[in-house]
Amino acid sequence: MTLGRVREARNSRLLTTSAALQAAAALRAASDTPAAPPQPFVLQPPPREESRPANVMKIHVLALPHTVTNKKFTTCAFTQKVVKLCAMLHRRGHHVIHYGVEGSEVECTEHVSIASYAEWSQYYTHPGANFYEFMPTEKHKPYIDLYTQRVAAALKARAGTIAEGKNGTEIVAMAWGGPQRDAVRLALGQPDGTLSQYEVETGIGYAMPWSPWRVYESYAWMHLHLGMEKKLDGSMWYHCVIPNSFDLNDFTPKDKPGDDFLFMGRLNADKGINEAIQFAKDAGRKITIVGQGDPTPYMTGQTHVTYLPPASTEERRELLANAYAVLCPSWFIEPFCGVHMEAMLSGTPVITTDWGVFTETVLHGVTGYRCRTMEQFTWAAKNVDKLDRRATANWARANYSLERVALMYEEYFQSILNLKNKAGLYTPNPNRQQLDWLSRAVPATMLRRKDPFDALEWGIPPTPLDVPHISPPAPPKELSGWEADQQWERDWWGLDWTPKWDDEIRKQGTYFRLMGFPDNGDFGDKTVLDVGCGPVSTLTRTKHGFSRGVDPLAVSEATLKRYADAGIEFLNIKAEEMPVDRQFDEVWMYNTLQHVQDPHEILRRMIASTKSGTTMRIFEWIDLGICPGHPQNLTENMFDQHFPIAEWDRQTWNVGFLRGFGGTATEKYLAIIAVRR
Repeated sequence: MTLGRVREARNSRLLTTSAALQAAAALRAASDTPAAPPQPFVLQPPPREESRPANVMKIHVLALPHTVTNKKFTTCAFTQKVVKLCAMLHRRGHHVIHYGVEGSEVECTEHVSIASYAEWSQYYTHPGANFYEFMPTEKHKPYIDLYTQRVAAALKARAGTIAEGKNGTEIVAMAWGGPQRDAVRLALGQPDGTLSQYEVETGIGYAMPWSPWRVYESYAWMHLHLGMEKKLDGSMWYHCVIPNSFDLNDFTPKDKPGDDFLFMGRLNADKGINEAIQFAKDAGRKITIVGQGDPTPYMTGQTHVTYLPPASTEERRELLANAYAVLCPSWFIEPFCGVHMEAMLSGTPVITTDWGVFTETVLHGVTGYRCRTMEQFTWAAKNVDKLDRRATANWARANYSLERVALMYEEYFQSILNLKNKAGLYTPNPNRQQLDWLSRAVPATMLRRKDPFDALEWGIPPTPLDVPHISPPAPPKELSGWEADQQWERDWWGLDWTPKWDDEIRKQGTYFRLMGFPDNGDFGDKTVLDVGCGPVSTLTRTKHGFSRGVDPLAVSEATLKRYADAGIEFLNIKAEEMPVDRQFDEVWMYNTLQHVQDPHEILRRMIASTKSGTTMRIFEWIDLGICPGHPQNLTENMFDQHFPIAEWDRQTWNVGFLRGFGGTATEKYLAIIAVRR
């Protein structure tokens, strides 16, 4: 179909539609039956949700308030993002819930109508050749308030809750802002200001993003924002780039195009419409301009220019495939400019400026030309026939299809959901088999290519599209009780020497003074048992005979070697399980029992490892209470029952306070020096 036939078909369709509307109006006027009163709108309750496999994500997709989610709104790029996001993720098997106006046409698991079409149409309409009323005014406020409240209610009824343990397990996808953001905060906001699920801006092509979880349309747009926000130090781990996606069924490449250039987009000067008209004239060709806005200023005195209002999906198919080339000489930094990609998907080369998204998507000299001067644009317009339309189509279709881009959203969403694990950004995933989400098919160079261009001549071949979704890592075992406390201890100490270890040695100097250690640390040839020795036992800094240290804490090879080199027998086991196979001259314990599972069993085994004349030296914090890493609340009475005066000579039994020492809650300690009778 030529551009002229597209214009004829459009006029015929408009006439037919007009006649149908007039006929319907006449029938209504002739009817004597009064119209039934409109039924009040009722928000539908959520269906019973079945359990999902671990690799099936639950994604809430919020529609725009000022449109109906379907392909009729082709001129709203953000509406089409919602259409495509639902389709691509639903086709991948994920649980997709769409929240939009009655009459939406989306592929999803569940569509939730948040307003009737009648309610919506009181405030909005399809703009046709005019611009969208996307900025709320006083006129729109009642509907925006209604949208916000209903989306919040529907979302709250369907999102997993903290009480269910499902917080941080779902994605809320937003292609807009304003009332969408307000609805999410109303539905999922917590008292501390956080949200129970992740809000993700899924296609940022606008000026003021807000979420920590951001998908930009291009690297050009992301870097512009990072610069504007002065985030020059990076560390934006969850700001990523995922390009717009396209349904390949909407585009049909043709080897033989028509003779006219095409400009499709907003009829604004910053889109480069004046330049496009001039380049076409310089090249001696006609140009068709299609889009929203008033064409009059651009057509005056321009006999080579034809205007068409915004086109339907089928009309766009014909216009794009038949164009000699599509001109996109935008002045501003384009976040994406969907029409230039739609052209390449149709096999039609493009001529663009050399900034913004075009530097990432237009392969200069292969799928189009990027220009910076008027002379360059004119040359490109005269020589665009040198470009291979099949190469252009193959490049775009391999990299920007719904199926290809779906893999990128899958990877990104899963990386966010993995934050549910305590390891966060460092969560390992042994199930990973590939890292193709950022791979891009690239055709062979012009020198290597032969005619005709085909799939065998890829420099980098297309990414396989039939790969399964990478299974999320299994959630870590939830630790409780003593195991959780030991994990806390392991996290506090770490495996490698840090300033914390030096500080602990400093504290030990105070413990040992209160435990009656000799100033020179010389115990002669006495045998010593150190219970709860940790990785920096004082056994390594004192003189003694045979010695044994006991501690279940995970330690490094370097610590094991340090103990071995000092002649210390180190048992990396729970003190509740330490052997009672010999009696020692000295038994030590300092700052240990609050961390253990069974303090009474440990004291019993310590005493069983003594003999007449053995000195027991203990320093413990008491009356501390229970807190993370400290499951035991020690009391003086607990020790009193294990060291009766009849069996022990209590040389020191000192209850005191160490102000500002060790960060304890009570600062109260018990120091014991007792000799076995």
